[in-house]
Amino acid sequence: VGAVNAELALQDTGDQESCANGQSCWTFFSLVDLRGESFGEFDAKSFTPGQRLKQQMPDAGLHFADGRNDRPLESNRLTFSVLLAHTSSVLILSGPDGFQLKKDCLANATDVVSIAGASLASCEATGPKARLELLAPLQAGVRYAFAVEVEANPTTTPALNSWFLETDSEASLAIASFNVQTFHGMAVTPLTPAAGSVWPDGAPNQVNISFRPQTSQTRGEGWPSLVITAPANFAFYHGNASCPQLYQAGLAQDACSGGACRCSLQEDNMLAVDFTGAGLSSNMTYILRLLTVGQASVPGGSWRLMSFQDRLGQAKLDVGEVEGFQLCSALLDLAVGVQSDKHELELVAPSEEGLALLPELVVTFTLPHPVLGGDLLRLFLPSSHRLDGGEAMCGLQWWQGAWSVLPGLVVPACTPARVQLNFTKSSEAHISAGRQLALRFSTRNPRRSFTDSFWRVEHLRHAELLAGGALQSWKVIPALSQVSVELASFAVGQRTSIIDVSFTAAGDADQLEMRGPVGFDFSNAASDRGEAASISEPRSVRVKIPMKEGEPLKLRLHHVQLPEEGGVCYFDLNALDSDGHIVARALNFTNGVAVPGRILISHIDLQSVYQSRPLQYPLQSQWPAQFSRRIVIQMDARIPSANAGEALQISGKPFQMQQGGFRVLKLGAVVPMSAPSTSGGMLTATIVEGLLPGVHQIFGMALAPAALATSERPIWWNIEVMAASPLPRSMGAAQADILLVPPLQVEVRAERTPPLSLIEVDFLASASSTGPRLLVAPPGFSFTSGCATAFSLGCRATQVEAGLATFKLKVHTPAQTPSQRSWLLASLNSRGEVIAWGEDLFGLEVVQMRSVAVIYPAVPDVSAELVARFFVSDPVLDGGSIQLLKPPELALNCSGVQLLPIQGCTSEQESITVQLSSQLNVGSHALAMGLTMPSGSPKKNSFALMVRSPSGQVQEAAALIPGRQLQKLPLAGRPLRWTAAVPGQGSSVVLGFQIQEKLPRGTLGTVLITLASDFKQTLESASGINILNQALPIARSRPNGWADIRRVSEILIYLDASQQILAGEYDFRFPVTVPEEVPAFNVWMITLCRPSQSDSCSLTEVATELLTFPMAGFGLAANGSDVWSAAWRSAACLLWLAIGGTAT
Repeated sequence: VGAVNAELALQDTGDQESCANGQSCWTFFSLVDLRGESFGEFDAKSFTPGQRLKQQMPDAGLHFADGRNDRPLESNRLTFSVLLAHTSSVLILSGPDGFQLKKDCLANATDVVSIAGASLASCEATGPKARLELLAPLQAGVRYAFAVEVEANPTTTPALNSWFLETDSEASLAIASFNVQTFHGMAVTPLTPAAGSVWPDGAPNQVNISFRPQTSQTRGEGWPSLVITAPANFAFYHGNASCPQLYQAGLAQDACSGGACRCSLQEDNMLAVDFTGAGLSSNMTYILRLLTVGQASVPGGSWRLMSFQDRLGQAKLDVGEVEGFQLCSALLDLAVGVQSDKHELELVAPSEEGLALLPELVVTFTLPHPVLGGDLLRLFLPSSHRLDGGEAMCGLQWWQGAWSVLPGLVVPACTPARVQLNFTKSSEAHISAGRQLALRFSTRNPRRSFTDSFWRVEHLRHAELLAGGALQSWKVIPALSQVSVELASFAVGQRTSIIDVSFTAAGDADQLEMRGPVGFDFSNAASDRGEAASISEPRSVRVKIPMKEGEPLKLRLHHVQLPEEGGVCYFDLNALDSDGHIVARALNFTNGVAVPGRILISHIDLQSVYQSRPLQYPLQSQWPAQFSRRIVIQMDARIPSANAGEALQISGKPFQMQQGGFRVLKLGAVVPMSAPSTSGGMLTATIVEGLLPGVHQIFGMALAPAALATSERPIWWNIEVMAASPLPRSMGAAQADILLVPPLQVEVRAERTPPLSLIEVDFLASASSTGPRLLVAPPGFSFTSGCATAFSLGCRATQVEAGLATFKLKVHTPAQTPSQRSWLLASLNSRGEVIAWGEDLFGLEVVQMRSVAVIYPAVPDVSAELVARFFVSDPVLDGGSIQLLKPPELALNCSGVQLLPIQGCTSEQESITVQLSSQLNVGSHALAMGLTMPSGSPKKNSFALMVRSPSGQVQEAAALIPGRQLQKLPLAGRPLRWTAAVPGQGSSVVLGFQIQEKLPRGTLGTVLITLASDFKQTLESASGINILNQALPIARSRPNGWADIRRVSEILIYLDASQQILAGEYDFRFPVTVPEEVPAFNVWMITLCRPSQSDSCSLTEVATELLTFPMAGFGLAANGSDVWSAAWRSAACLLWLAIGGTAT
């Protein structure tokens, strides 16, 4: 009964004669039926006085200190602390049932930190209760510590596990005790309780001990340990060389495998297991499998387990004991097998095949004791085997000079896992001691053996075990499943063929052994999955091929010599481990292998891809094919008839067939085939409409191997026609070869690759010989007559000979990257033959200068300004130059205003060049110059811009810059004018265009004014634009207004395209903000565009842009008042606009 004490002492209400004064009474009585209506008393009431309630003690506790030992039945020292409310000289200690305190339980408490030790005069105990008297009273409000000696801990943790302290006036609350450190759930189960060893080889007996630790072990400075002590009549078969198996419940992994345990025999029956890892975990169930041999002459005893945090340091943890088992006499012999042909009871090993039926399995045994009436004989089958026969499973036979049914005095009782023979009661011995017994019955092997399994026999009398024994069962070898062996070809008179083998592995193995029928010869066999080697006889072969349980595997054996005569073939397959032991097998297997027809291959032609296209690759087609590159195959083969839906397969190991380029022709007509697929180096395609007998041409492609040994030449090429069955309908093979040379790894590098320039190129190639090399550049690139930069080389216009793996050459670049970018490099022998070659397929990309444009108004016979815009990625030093290559019909000149001092200017028919007098920094720049347009379009309407260093070397360039299309319109530009150029201040700008003759309707649609970089227009509305000639027909009725001023860098003005535009000068004035610094691209532009639905206008929109007039900008702090009235300067001018200048 659990109860809670009242807060205050109650007045006694019990029988005054039975209850002492000052105590409450407990009343006990029973009722007739508490759940029913009758509550009458069944028995008379009885009374007993309760304990007198005391004041609650302020505090009391149990501490872990020196001397603690919580193992069962071992001595212990317990340290308590107490805090009293009243001074007292006596303490009463009450403990849980099962504790045995020492009669003189006095001990010193010296190791409890910060607590004063109580001065004990005596400690007298009986069982779990003790009275402690003190030399000096314990003062109220002071915490004291004291210790008591325990004679023996309980065997297990008590159900009510609390301590209590009392004085005359106060008592403590329950003080939680400790759990006794013991193993739980201990059980001992032997394989057999018979003395001695296990049949047939005298192996030790197995004893399983299951247990559950209470305390976890952790790895510290020492090793956690478990010590097992067997009864004195047992000896362990473990030691330094071997450890027992340790399993955690539910897990298949041996916790002692892989060096996780180290074992040592302390005595014959005492074994220490040291854990190199963390050790045992609390509340986890473990099973320890021990190998022992016991002697029946000594009575059985108990098995003891002890765990240590550190065995050598004696850091004790849990302990436990469990009663063992009584050993019985051992059988005189025990055997299991099948009868031999030599003697009736001579047994031979049964079949080891997985799932094999064993219809007449025999068990023989000899008992050391006679069998009397009432005795029982039991035969236990291994867990892997079961009695066969269903309800008739007990229809077994026994041997009485001949096999017969059991006599009437024996009553059998059977389950699938056990046979029990009950001998009817009689005083005479039914079977004398030492007589051999034999039982025969039917069973079946399991699929495979997963663990050790045993047959067991027991002889019982009056439920007492007299004799017994165990026999280790045979290893069952699993059968390979889904086995298939197929001959890929077998044409009469053909020397070699291919065998395909597939199966599902029935265990982890490392190699496959295959044995074929007489006439097979694997001496020259080669496998696509591993190394193949014939063994003791030619018709056997082993292939190294890793296997995993349940993994489907396929392999192909090439160059297998087949028998001269056909027929059904039977094979043996054995999966072996690395030591050659059988893991799984399939014996005498066949799936109806038949002899296929013959395909006669009369011609095979092998070429490189380049050799097959001499017109496209005139040079590479003259060079040999390369390793690791594709080749083109053409075969002429006489193929027997084939049906639609059958498959054509082509292979040529070690070449890998490719899907591209496959087709089949007959008499020049294409034979319908499905899209091919490739697997394992073989090409497969389905025949769509069937094949008639005759010669067929087969085209395909294959990937050459990285290397080819002399022994692999010539190559065997195979053609197969596969029917619906797993065997080929027909097959043929022939040999062919191709000259292969190593591919050179070629890489072409250059620090810079501007167009139309002389550059230095680095060539890196894998060295294959020390002879000369031939280098061929792509179209457009050319070598100079003195192209070598670091040594003397023989150079020609398009090729160069060199003998180094890494070298530099000077090369002229084309105007743009050619369509074929390959650079070719060939190594030559002394006879000039190519012995290795390679190519850099991507070569060099001709890099054009960024953001390059040539802007000018393409109007016949007009004099205007031309602006070249470009971006330099590296600084151009003082003394460098800018060269613009132009159509010769355009006239450019060096005269005019110069905003940036230059060292000089040279104008030629096809170019103009300026020399810089100061450094040009990275960024965008513009070059402006005078232009006179021709009356007609140039023949070659493109430009090129070259940026050269002071030494004349081209740093950057852009070629094939498109020129403007000539527009025969009566238009001309107008000068740029401004009021002021104070940095960060406002200014007014005027610019426009001139119409020399009236323009018809629909000619102009929009006018785009583009400000110089970093200038910003400050218009708040379109009304701020001052159009100086009101005759300009602007689109005033446009819904969104006649001007778009949303972008501060431009103004877009919409015209009324339905009106004519009269001849005249049309200028626009608007306010701007001047930047703090002169912009890099200091060019103003006015662009005139055609009408369009989008009303857009841009310099880059070819469909709408008609003309663009560029105008050089003005410098900062320049006064433009003298320009207001200045006439339009018609003279051409040359302006370097990178930094800016002062307008004059």
